[in-house]
Amino acid sequence: MPLLTRAEQVEIVCVSPDASKGVSGAALSAHLARHCKNMMITDLPTQHVGGVTNGVLSEAELPVLLSY
Repeated sequence: MPLLTRAEQVEIVCVSPDASKGVSGAALSAHLARHCKNMMITDLPTQHVGGVTNGVLSEAELPVLLSY
């Protein structure tokens, strides 16, 4: 939590088979909003199996915290 409270911006990225069914990170966002200054949620559809972690880590311009 100390890392998140000091962050200028926090982005929750949810990858799901059907992004049109709603944002799956909404509950997490509501909890973290009490601690984070600036938060955004990105909900992405699954385009193919696997590769998401590799894509995030290879294209990250800032530190990335992954949780499963």
